[in-house]
Amino acid sequence: MRSLQIGVMGSVTAPQYKQRLHELAENVGRCIADQEAVYVFGAEGHDGHLPDVAYRGVRAQGGWALAITKGKEKNLFRDNNRIVIVPSGMVHGSGWEAIIALACDAMIVIGGGAGSLQEVTIAYQAGIPIVALRGTGGWADKLADASLDYREKAKVIGASDPAEAVRLACMLAMERLEKTQ
Repeated sequence: MRSLQIGVMGSVTAPQYKQRLHELAENVGRCIADQEAVYVFGAEGHDGHLPDVAYRGVRAQGGWALAITKGKEKNLFRDNNRIVIVPSGMVHGSGWEAIIALACDAMIVIGGGAGSLQEVTIAYQAGIPIVALRGTGGWADKLADASLDYREKAKVIGASDPAEAVRLACMLAMERLEKTQ
């Protein structure tokens, strides 16, 4: 069986939460690597971008990552030893979010603004499991333990800490993969 592909979507919801959310994101990345899953993210190549911060945790644990970039750039990271970089040629709102979301077997949302909501909505429509890290603000808090619409195709599962979020994401991804085989 192939490796699970677990994505992290999100952004810092307010400047005063930046350090805490960065610590949580990095811990989520470490946990993804510990589960031997491939980390999937929309890479922007700077430390202020929450998914890039989660990649630091993956990298620190020696894990694998799939980075989907905007534009045509392949050299966002200097440590290209355990990362596959796929340039999308796109920008925010042009389909980039769809490529990121659909590359995931499950996704974890931390905080999050409009771009994260796009990724979550695409995952929801595609039946990709979504876990929201509670207490991180933004869409993660609004969607934890809720459905995106009246059809209630699936609930966004709330998690209280990084280890639980990754455990749930991996479990839900595995269940989904077993159903589709």
